[in-house]
Amino acid sequence: MKYDFDRLTDRRGTYCTQWDYTADRFGSDDVLPFSISDMDFPLPEDAVKYLQEQLTDGIYGYTRWRNELLLGAIVDWYSRRFNYEVDSKTVMYSPTVIYSLSEIMRMKTKQNPSVFMFTPSYDAFYKVVEENKCQLFTSELIRENDQYTINKAEFEAEVSKCSVIVLCSPHNPIGKFWTKEELEYIVSVCKKHNVYIISDEIHMDISFGASHYPLLAVTKEYDYSYNGCIITSATKAFNFPGLLFSYAIIENEQDRTEFELCLKNKNGLSSCTILGMKATAYVYNNLEQWLDQLNQYVYQNYLYVTKFIQEQKLDMAVTKQDGTYLLWIDSSNYDIDQLLDIMYNQTKVGIMSGEVYGVKGYLRINIGCQRSKLEEGMKRLAQAVAIYKEQNEK
Repeated sequence: MKYDFDRLTDRRGTYCTQWDYTADRFGSDDVLPFSISDMDFPLPEDAVKYLQEQLTDGIYGYTRWRNELLLGAIVDWYSRRFNYEVDSKTVMYSPTVIYSLSEIMRMKTKQNPSVFMFTPSYDAFYKVVEENKCQLFTSELIRENDQYTINKAEFEAEVSKCSVIVLCSPHNPIGKFWTKEELEYIVSVCKKHNVYIISDEIHMDISFGASHYPLLAVTKEYDYSYNGCIITSATKAFNFPGLLFSYAIIENEQDRTEFELCLKNKNGLSSCTILGMKATAYVYNNLEQWLDQLNQYVYQNYLYVTKFIQEQKLDMAVTKQDGTYLLWIDSSNYDIDQLLDIMYNQTKVGIMSGEVYGVKGYLRINIGCQRSKLEEGMKRLAQAVAIYKEQNEK
């Protein structure tokens, strides 16, 4: 089946965070947004029909997540997509990936409240570290020829002070899929210094051909699976975050027990959302072809933005992307505050500032949208650059 990703869907008036609340981020409610990381693509009709059928009996009671439908779908997905065999007993439900991050961080920083992250980094990570009263240690990834690598000396010096590393794999916002060799290096250093690894792999399914290596596939080789976990969800790639469903894969039985006690007894989250659980199983079991076509469409969006910036001579550089629908654009040739002011208040295009993710002078743009929207957004970005240059030539 050929899916139509060009079909426009009007999201305004639906209480949509990206479209209806642009003033929260950009100070204006008439900005064309490329901000929060959900997509403008609806689920295909067969998935929508399936979810509608789940509502027909009118009973929406408490729902168990530990069932054959869900666990079988997750196990099969990892086997097909990543050549990794998940033990179903290691899978744990969580309402969101950030909930899992916060609770596992709390569990693992009791003796040493210190956390390591590579920067730039997803902005919610900073907030979770702060609210868990942890000290943050960082190492900025080295940018060479529009790609990023690890500053190995700095990484080991900083991570050795910590009890936890938050690894974003694939990485948001730079769109990097870690190679197996890079993951082996990270795991070996963490094992050397007894650092627990929390791997956020929610972007694992949006790939432009790069291979994703689940963390636990690598830690197994180092006999270190007991000291790491995966937190992830199908909601990012299949675009149903509003249904609130994620899961963690935790090898260590004691950690699973503590996490579940926290989930159920401390926070009262023993029951999952019916639609979130069933949607996760459905997309894994039925929408692999849709995902493959989505990846091709988003990849073409990436090529379009890269070509546009080059041809329009915008004096910016798109970081080489392995995947995700978030592009990281070097805009350091500009006074970024001035450029953002023009974008938000004059040409009305809402692209996120890299400062939100810890590095000033960059833009992060969500390209998980129809090409027509992206073309309009790039037109407005070019207009903002033209106004900027005119202002600074006076």
